Amino acid sequence: MVESIIALKIGHPSVYMRMPEDAPDEYLQMAATDLAQGNNRAQVISDSAVVRAQMERGVPEADARMYVCGGCMEIAPQGMNGDLLFTMFFNTPMVLELVLNGGLSMVGGRRMLPRYDRELSDFGSFEELYETFAAQLRETLFLSFKKMDIWSEEMARHRPAYLLSSQTECCIERGLPVNGGGAKYEDFAIRRWAFRISPTA
Repeated sequence: MVESIIALKIGHPSVYMRMPEDAPDEYLQMAATDLAQGNNRAQVISDSAVVRAQMERGVPEADARMYVCGGCMEIAPQGMNGDLLFTMFFNTPMVLELVLNGGLSMVGGRRMLPRYDRELSDFGSFEELYETFAAQLRETLFLSFKKMDIWSEEMARHRPAYLLSSQTECCIERGLPVNGGGAKYEDFAIRRWAFRISPTA
């Protein structure tokens, strides 16, 4: 399949190659060829790193090894989680831009950090600038995650996604929709970590 996509110069669907530590030489060469010569948004994903990272977050090994990459979304166990990450896009460099520019967007001058008005010249050191950026990033991420939680709760009430729920593990057993607590891993990496990056942390 990957060879066909390379030959046909297909840009979509994207190619994500899972790479085990003992990958055959032919498979490694195919991945290298795809990255160097293909016209696809090719990516190589380390099996050991992804499985280990998921297990550190409480996912059992058997489920962690069932991961897939949902295109532009997060890697997660196939058919087991709510995965609502597609509901927002987060722009980390934009937060830095706002910190450097008094909370104003450089495109249009719109104020996007309402309680922030420092300019670049106000910082006495890089460390002070970085600490301020990190604090604003924490607060912005926290608010973004809270918005996604609200979105998830409203979707569970108003658009319960019956077909998707019927194909997501644990939804039928629990009698709950995918966005309403039915999925085995609810909103993977959002609710689980939101309070760890609270603006007061």
